Amino acid sequence: MPKVIEANAKVAKAEQKAEAYVRKAKEQVAKVEHRTKEWLAEAHRLAVEAFRASKDFMQVQVSTVEKYKASKEWHKEKMVFSQDAYKIGYGVSFNDRWCRVAAQFPEADLSFLDEDNEEGDVEGEAFSQKFADME
Repeated sequence: MPKVIEANAKVAKAEQKAEAYVRKAKEQVAKVEHRTKEWLAEAHRLAVEAFRASKDFMQVQVSTVEKYKASKEWHKEKMVFSQDAYKIGYGVSFNDRWCRVAAQFPEADLSFLDEDNEEGDVEGEAFSQKFADME
């Protein structure tokens, strides 16, 4: 019987150790859960703060763009852009028509049109000759 008592004592001691480990593990789990909840709350708070900052930045950005669009500088830039777009469109259209006429009448001297072209894109006979060579 002494062996049974000794074995029971060892089992009891092992059970106590196991219960202590389980208790300690549960305490650690509780601490981790508590810290996790705190970290999640902090992450949520930071996300809300970042969203508000982003929203404020976007409002300032939109306000700045609206102020700029209402300014004289923006109006001047729009006018310059429109004028440049018109000039480019006119130049392309003029050069296209000039090339078509030069193709239909390769012997025609169209150099008189060079004087009206302010940008000097068309080079009269040289351009006519270049176009004829391309065909």
